[in-house]
Amino acid sequence: MKKKYRVLFISLAAVLAAVLLISLAWYIHRATIFGDYEKITIDNRFPGVNISSKDNLTFSISKAHYLRFTGNLGISTEDGMHLIIWLSLKREAAFGFMIIAENEMYNFLVDENGKLLHEDIHNENELSAFQANQSESLRLLQYYGQWKIAAEKGDNTFFDATTR
Repeated sequence: MKKKYRVLFISLAAVLAAVLLISLAWYIHRATIFGDYEKITIDNRFPGVNISSKDNLTFSISKAHYLRFTGNLGISTEDGMHLIIWLSLKREAAFGFMIIAENEMYNFLVDENGKLLHEDIHNENELSAFQANQSESLRLLQYYGQWKIAAEKGDNTFFDATTR
């Protein structure tokens, strides 16, 4: 009888330890990826999202929810252009560029230079929309570079005064 309780106790302790380790890994991941950006992106009126603005652009942080290793940074224009940045634990970034116009939405993966990735999966209409707006994706990528530097330096003056 004692052996059954001992096995049950060890099993429960192992499960509890696994849950605690996964939770700790998630917390460290979330703090490491988004911590510097959160420190300078002040407006947190929405749960789980920090928002600030600069030069008529909206900068946002959508943090990973509990036990999910996702989340992203975003930069949006007022006219429906969005740069989505997914950061890895190594702080490497993958970029998505989204265009919302005239009841159409186009999604693209781009590299750090704004070059379209996986061009072969897009139709002619999508490619045309990307080419017409490629300069905007480059501009948003430049702002991301500035935001990244400001976050690394802890520069609280990066955003407009109205959102600080």
